[in-house]
Amino acid sequence: YDFPTNDPSYAPFYAGLNAGDIRYLGDPDGILPLDRPHQVKLYGNYAWNSGFNLGGGLNLSSGKPLTPMAANPNYGSDGEIPTAPRGSGIQTVDGFMKRTPFESQFDIQASYALRMAGQRRVTLLADVFNLFNQRRVTNYSQNTQQDNNVTDPDFGKPVSTIFAGNPPQFQAPLNMRVGIRFEF
Repeated sequence: YDFPTNDPSYAPFYAGLNAGDIRYLGDPDGILPLDRPHQVKLYGNYAWNSGFNLGGGLNLSSGKPLTPMAANPNYGSDGEIPTAPRGSGIQTVDGFMKRTPFESQFDIQASYALRMAGQRRVTLLADVFNLFNQRRVTNYSQNTQQDNNVTDPDFGKPVSTIFAGNPPQFQAPLNMRVGIRFEF
């Protein structure tokens, strides 16, 4: 709702973009910025009578669409106006891409419960996240301009939209968590 449609009163602000209705850019059924059409999430767990428990999780997800985004001259903010149809792709440091890379991650979990007197027990826990250490890029800079219509030097590079300074953003590496739980 923030962005103008083909209303001529907005023409001076968006004339250089040649975008028409910038919400869709000619595609009224266009994809959304975080569209991930393929997602698979499988989780399983098995508990033995001895107190040992083993589980695993598999997450598979197609990448999100990439669209070149210009600065908004009205608000002075970058990355707000699509300059091409959504998901049409950008030139990245890894070549021309229409989506970020496919992401996959496999996690495992194990625990062992030791029974004590009464209802008390101690449980030893271990979780391993991203077991196969997948390190795919999770986001590329799609901003063609900075807030003052200057070309963005990070366009097409792996960046974070979450952390200040735009450090490269990849899947979290293999990591492990161990713990002890006391129940009474």
